[in-house]
Amino acid sequence: MSPQLEWTLHATGQRSKGGHATGLAIFDVERLRRTSDATIFRVVDIINFLKAQGKSQLIAPNLQDWARNCDEYVYMGKSLDHGLVRWIEWAELSALPILLDHENFVKAFTVRLYREWKRTEYVERAEVEQKVMESVITLAGTSNALAPLVVDSLMRPGLDFWGFEVSFAESEMIRAEIRAHIDALTLEQLAGLSLAD
Repeated sequence: MSPQLEWTLHATGQRSKGGHATGLAIFDVERLRRTSDATIFRVVDIINFLKAQGKSQLIAPNLQDWARNCDEYVYMGKSLDHGLVRWIEWAELSALPILLDHENFVKAFTVRLYREWKRTEYVERAEVEQKVMESVITLAGTSNALAPLVVDSLMRPGLDFWGFEVSFAESEMIRAEIRAHIDALTLEQLAGLSLAD
């Protein structure tokens, strides 16, 4: 598990290449933590514990770097079902409007390579807002409670990550606009709204 949406989306796309049915699972971590037979560990904390015990060699250095970069977590318990909030198939994820350079996003083996290869383009602010909002609706489904978290997760790596040529100030205005729309309307209402109007 990782809270970094961009990494998780990319990893999902990589797993889909093998012809496997893949998708993005969104969990309510607090609900998972309240389960008596379950535990969630942050992998970096495990690595630090092993290092303090003089046993860091139990996890290969390249895997340690991977876990730190992706901020991965491990869930140990009987079932994840009670914490599952939303499941989205890769076919739907791969069509997210926010993925301007879909080809390189899927082709690049790592997020680092995608950052090197990605093409950026200038898109009018209203169109950027529309693409982000449509992506939020796809990811959050009908959950207005999940929508602000999805907005923040999509905006965290910066809109330039997704291929948009926008300044930091423009990105923050876009985030504020989208959050205002989410606060004012349900996602069902937003699904039919054109922000470009």
